[in-house]
Amino acid sequence: ESGNADAMGFITIGRKFLSNDDTLDDRIDVITRGLLGLTVSCARCHDHKFDPIPTLDYYSLYNVLNNSVPPEDLDAAASPLMLVDRDKLRRQQVYVRGQRGNRGDDAPRQYLTAFRKSEEIPFETGSGRLDLAEKIISNENPLTARVYVNRVWGHLTGRPLVDSPSDFGFRTAAPAIPETLDDLAADFQSHWSTQRLMRRILSTRIYQQSSITDSKTLSLDPSNTSLARAERRRRDFESLRDCILVGAGQIDRQYGGESVEITSPTITPRRTLYAMINRQNLPGLFRTFDFASPDMHSPERYQTTVPQQALFLLNHSQLSSAALAAAREVKQSHNDVGQQVTTLFQRLLQRQPTASELEEAVAFVRSESLPPLVEADPRELWTYGTANWKDNQLSEFTEFPVFDKNGWQIEGKYPSPGPFSYARLTNEGGHPGHGDNAAVVRRWKCPMDGVVKVTGMVGHRAKQGDGIQAVIRIGGEVVFSEKQFSSNRPLPTKKRKIRKGEFVEFIAHSGSTLSHDSFFWRSKISAASKDGTVVEANSVDDFSGPFQKTDTPQLDRLAQLAQVLFLTNEFAFVD
Repeated sequence: ESGNADAMGFITIGRKFLSNDDTLDDRIDVITRGLLGLTVSCARCHDHKFDPIPTLDYYSLYNVLNNSVPPEDLDAAASPLMLVDRDKLRRQQVYVRGQRGNRGDDAPRQYLTAFRKSEEIPFETGSGRLDLAEKIISNENPLTARVYVNRVWGHLTGRPLVDSPSDFGFRTAAPAIPETLDDLAADFQSHWSTQRLMRRILSTRIYQQSSITDSKTLSLDPSNTSLARAERRRRDFESLRDCILVGAGQIDRQYGGESVEITSPTITPRRTLYAMINRQNLPGLFRTFDFASPDMHSPERYQTTVPQQALFLLNHSQLSSAALAAAREVKQSHNDVGQQVTTLFQRLLQRQPTASELEEAVAFVRSESLPPLVEADPRELWTYGTANWKDNQLSEFTEFPVFDKNGWQIEGKYPSPGPFSYARLTNEGGHPGHGDNAAVVRRWKCPMDGVVKVTGMVGHRAKQGDGIQAVIRIGGEVVFSEKQFSSNRPLPTKKRKIRKGEFVEFIAHSGSTLSHDSFFWRSKISAASKDGTVVEANSVDDFSGPFQKTDTPQLDRLAQLAQVLFLTNEFAFVD
């Protein structure tokens, strides 16, 4: 019963358009291309140009789906994928040329014309959703098993038997070895088990063969149409990340469970299969590594090679943590550097290092480590709070305890009672509290000795009140102090020497009048040390609410070698 309730309910997680016609078109496209390998949505406005799919077929499926809706009231046992029939089923007419206002004949709820007998009666079970599902999965259906087997084959081998996995129409070339697809599909229909299908494909000679071939085979079939050799292919995002977890000894092999966030600065040990996917706002990490769009039908993934991929593997703290974990486990097993290097190669590349690789890697690991880098999450260097500001002296700095509606403030209730009142800081400005004891302060902690340069914009836009006093201090010394009233001006560039741990502070005082004190303030900071290290900060870009602070430890030479191996093509490609 629950299976029937969920049948084809996967379409409820797809796109929602302003037009219901477009939403249903997307669902028809996902069902027919995804499960049948037919481009039925081409028949929305006219009979299909190449395949035997009349417009009537499109609106027959439209009729089924338009009468299948998510339930309004879900009980505790109901599935979020569940669909139910409308209380009163709607008729559906063909939209001539796809125009809603130009109605043609009625479209009965029935299966595709090319795959049903002329004497078959239309679907009788409610909306017809269950009848349609049974037609799709029927052993008499020549397409579903072939389409599914072709997708799994392509996923495992890197190349589908039918080059267009979502289009098995007349214009699609037949596979070079159709008997393989037919045999696998016929067997799959006897059990419908993905695991059994995968085991059988993995046991085939085609899957197990090497990518190395002789010149004769290469000249006879240069594009490998007949699959006489394996093809070297790049890992997809999921397997690449899982291999990193395995190499680091961090993978959690638990089966099943809720999805988890994997884009945080630290390693999440769960397999990538369980990653949290936001269908409407896919995180940049997924897009960088060619993850398919999760809210539309995607026959195959794109494969791009862009700098962001290497930069993530080179710079992200997750990879630093993985490299450190791999090196730590190797050190626990071996004291000898040569054994450590060999074990690292075996662990990450599944092979012994060559003699030259071993010699160079051992020399690298034994070489002097680099000096510690100035690395910090830019958010960690900023704090936001209130302070007493009087006679150019700052005291009693207290961090804001509450972050609400994209700003720091004294408490959840805003404004607060008492002198702090409207005291608040946001990414581009804020509002001081009342008087000397409630100035608001945005401070940046310098991570090194050097020279700091401060630039930016400051202003007060109200025409009422008396404005605010804007002050900048570097290392406790006031370098800028001016009243801002109905103004909008760039700050003069300020440079001063600064020591590690000292602050650059941006102070806003209410002045004598306690109203209309909203201000804006954007600042950029550049700190440079004698050895050429530069740290940049931006008060707008670096602004954030509470976050989990992480310390990224410096990689020693063995951990650096581990990260280099994680970066190699040999690690990223399957051969």
